[in-house]
Amino acid sequence: MKRSTAIVLVATAVLLVGLPSTTVAKTEIQFWHAMTAVLGERVNDIATKFNGAQNDYVVKAVHKGSYPETLNAAIAPIERSSRPTSFRSSKWGPRPCCRPVPSTPCISS
Repeated sequence: MKRSTAIVLVATAVLLVGLPSTTVAKTEIQFWHAMTAVLGERVNDIATKFNGAQNDYVVKAVHKGSYPETLNAAIAPIERSSRPTSFRSSKWGPRPCCRPVPSTPCISS
């Protein structure tokens, strides 16, 4: 009886060690912005606090330059797959906004 118990325990251990990990990778969210100085530090603080408060997402705050540079950086790659998840600009339309970047172009001339 002891031998069969030992065999079952060893087999169970081998199966558990051999199983792939069920750890799911965090979803990365790129947040492009044009904030500098104190506002830029605040954006980074907000992202750091958010990242520390949960385990499903990682927000990467990325300074892309001035407002026009940030807007151009967000618009240029819409045709490619390297667009950000979200960006902040005061130059999109008549008022400031923070919008997700669509997977298909929505900009009309």
